[in-house]
Amino acid sequence: ARTYAAEGFPVHERVAHDWRTLAENLRKDPDTARTFLPGGKAPEMYSTFRNPDLARTLRLIQRGGRDAFYKGPIARAVVRKHRAAGGVMELDDLARFADSKGGKLVKPISVDYHGYDIHQLPPPGQGFAALEILNILDVCAPKMGFDLAKLGPRDPKYWHYLIEAKKLAYSDLLRYNADPASEDVPLKTLLSKRYAATLCDRIDPDKARPAEVRGNITGGTVYLTVGDRWGNMVSFVDSISAFFGSNTTVPGYGFILNNRGANFTLEEGHPNQVAPRKRPFITITAGFITKDGRPLVAFGNKGGTTQPQAQAQHVINMIDLGMNVQATADAARFDHDQLSDTAGLDTGLMGLVGPQLSALGHKVAVARGQSGVYQGLLFERDASVRAPRMPPRGTPCCEGALETDRGRSKRFEQPLNGVYRAGSDLRQDGHAGGW
Repeated sequence: ARTYAAEGFPVHERVAHDWRTLAENLRKDPDTARTFLPGGKAPEMYSTFRNPDLARTLRLIQRGGRDAFYKGPIARAVVRKHRAAGGVMELDDLARFADSKGGKLVKPISVDYHGYDIHQLPPPGQGFAALEILNILDVCAPKMGFDLAKLGPRDPKYWHYLIEAKKLAYSDLLRYNADPASEDVPLKTLLSKRYAATLCDRIDPDKARPAEVRGNITGGTVYLTVGDRWGNMVSFVDSISAFFGSNTTVPGYGFILNNRGANFTLEEGHPNQVAPRKRPFITITAGFITKDGRPLVAFGNKGGTTQPQAQAQHVINMIDLGMNVQATADAARFDHDQLSDTAGLDTGLMGLVGPQLSALGHKVAVARGQSGVYQGLLFERDASVRAPRMPPRGTPCCEGALETDRGRSKRFEQPLNGVYRAGSDLRQDGHAGGW
């Protein structure tokens, strides 16, 4: 990342479009304009964009760890910028966050779906909504007498059940999601099969019901997944919320402050009500599937509150319908907006089942290919091949990697005991590759 910041990266199609569209917002802050509008305008498509200030920031973090960010010169620059804009942040706020909960490992949350363990990040992330959708469909299908695999995606009832389960899960998401360090989020109940069974009666097989709790949070997420020669897999999602966050850049350090605080609510008594030193509802959602305790699929989507509902659809596509990691990227999806209670359907899907869903009482619209851009990576293990040996802790891996590969780490390069398969979405810029 530091190298890309220093030497530059090519500005591809979707990024060039968004950059150009949002250029006027970037002019409002002089530091942002200087950093992200070189020559006074958004970078041209396929041009090279460089951010040497960001490279400097990453170098400081490499040398000083997270304290360089939360307690060092970067923190002082953040606070100066924040207070110059009328904010009230203090150095102690950043330092306390780092000491109490910033950058710590958290335990994933998970549910069993047809013999596979589906994992998500815990609150204040929204991943539990994907798990609740799957729980509802898992429990209610046999209870209500439908089978998603037998119905298949050409049947409007297939989409009816998925959308109804989504509305129920997102109602709980909007009711309860909050910072667990400040509020009690009842995950044990929400992710139980017993609780899912209590929701089955709220699904009418012949009629859509309005979403109980309305609301929506937008975002400009980036998702990627990667696997290495030893079979380690990472599901990674990152976002400063809107495309350029708050449009406010920290001078000399090349990064924009996020606008995640917009995801708080002002509703009195709500678990996600804004409060000091509290994290807001966070949309970023990284998915992972394991089977019998072994890693199987790392996957995810971008797109604000699109993410959990899209990821639930991918799980169903792969497990119930037998799609591979690329096929689920290509398949049509829905994207239900909980605020307007409207189901956006990919263009082909709209023509196939749109009228029938409308007849069931659903409000439908064409999604125009925006239903959550996905990337996925699957590891197919070969039991006849010995698992590769991981290098011991402290073995150089990054700086001078070529020299290391020629030397003492050669014994850790036996063939991987399996095959990676990757998929990348056609809806926006993406890439699946191996090297």
